[in-house]
Amino acid sequence: MVGRVFLKWIDRFVKKKQDNHGPQSSKKQSTYSQRNDSMSLLVFIVGVRGAGKSTLINKLKGSKNNIKALKPSTTRKPRGKDDDEYHFTSDWIESDYAWSIELGQEKYGMLNSELDTDTTYRVTVFDPGEIEKLVTFRNRYEGQTLTIGLDTVNSIKQQKQRVQDKSRELSELEFKAQREVVKNCDVLLSGDKDNVFEATEAIFECLASRGGVIPKSILSRMLLGNSLLNNTTNKISPASYDLRLGTDHWCQGEFCKLTDENPVLKIPPYSYAIVSSVETACLPSFITARFDLKNSLFFQGVILSNGPQIDPGYRGALFCMLYNGSDVPVGISEGDHFATIEFVTTAGLDLGYRDKYQGKTKLKDFMPSTVAVSKGGQILERTKEKIDKIESEWKNFRTILFALLALIFSPALIVYFNVYDIHKKWDYSDTELTNRLDELKVLEENVKKHIGTLQKLEKSIDEKMQSLDKKDYEPPQATEKKQLKSENESSIQDAEAKS
Repeated sequence: MVGRVFLKWIDRFVKKKQDNHGPQSSKKQSTYSQRNDSMSLLVFIVGVRGAGKSTLINKLKGSKNNIKALKPSTTRKPRGKDDDEYHFTSDWIESDYAWSIELGQEKYGMLNSELDTDTTYRVTVFDPGEIEKLVTFRNRYEGQTLTIGLDTVNSIKQQKQRVQDKSRELSELEFKAQREVVKNCDVLLSGDKDNVFEATEAIFECLASRGGVIPKSILSRMLLGNSLLNNTTNKISPASYDLRLGTDHWCQGEFCKLTDENPVLKIPPYSYAIVSSVETACLPSFITARFDLKNSLFFQGVILSNGPQIDPGYRGALFCMLYNGSDVPVGISEGDHFATIEFVTTAGLDLGYRDKYQGKTKLKDFMPSTVAVSKGGQILERTKEKIDKIESEWKNFRTILFALLALIFSPALIVYFNVYDIHKKWDYSDTELTNRLDELKVLEENVKKHIGTLQKLEKSIDEKMQSLDKKDYEPPQATEKKQLKSENESSIQDAEAKS
């Protein structure tokens, strides 16, 4: 219930902050609300009882980062001579306090005057069981605030061991609800007290920088407190961290897990895989991250395909798509360095990522069902299927084509061979006709010769007849001559007819 209230406040926090900044609202505010110094920050250390809030505050008192530990007030009695954690009072005036919490018969709160200081960073503790009080205060407070959650107690058993006081022990239900509040703070830290302190100081240094890539000197200390990333190693570069390949991945329609028997991820040629890292993100709300591919994989033809930026405040699995643009498989072993991640502080404080993937650590939680069962990445296989289908269709088409060609060209061939035979016969007829014409030409020559002979004979007869006419004498042979001439003319006519 407490955790849900905290999340609801996250959604409406920005709007209420803007509404409370009107020119008339400040007239009714107490002294603490008059401050609007962009360089001043109020930090709340939030953790269940026994998480080490007071221990961290005491360590920060000697910090070099201009940090002032604010002292809350209470109506309870001191637990001993050395108990100086609170201002102890029996005269509690509600209007003097920025917030007030009742625990049993006692009251706890923060004086308005305690908040009114010029120190850059003011730090105090807050009980996650009273998160609604903090929500109300942050909604009306005009300055900048930040919550740092200490997730240093992992079980109710451990909580009871730490407090060693029945009155401060939590029930199972209370512990789960308060731990959920802690996990939704702007910054989340875990680990032993020394590492938490180093990480907290590094956080203040990041806040002082107001933008830029986080260097190794700060990065290494933040990683000690499991801020930025969980499950880390010491593979830290001057301004980045080396991510290692995790066990979960998806390739060609299947979710797979690398094991001791199968420790190598194989990305097929011209295909891709969605891979996860061993590390998980735990980003503060004012730090974003971006990652890129390891150079050696890039030179093998592997490309990191998805957008590399990670939203500030995101906590969950890190994954990316690796595309193999080469014509040979590429292998990456479990735990191998495959990508590099760097962290950048934002220009100011704001709400971090609060969407549906917050806290998800399994690759299956991020992929839609339709995509998860699709055959994405089977580029060569699908290409081969297409080629096989085309070849099969071509074979069928070729058979049909040959049948059609046979139907079309069979009659044409028949006509062709018939025409060829006729043409050959025509060749034979042409030869015979030529021979006949040659014979006729010979006959014509012979006829011409006979005609010449007859013409000469006719001329000779005419000359003799003329000589006989002159003598008026017709010899007895005249009749025979006429008869012979008549016969000759008949012979000439017959010869001409033959020619």
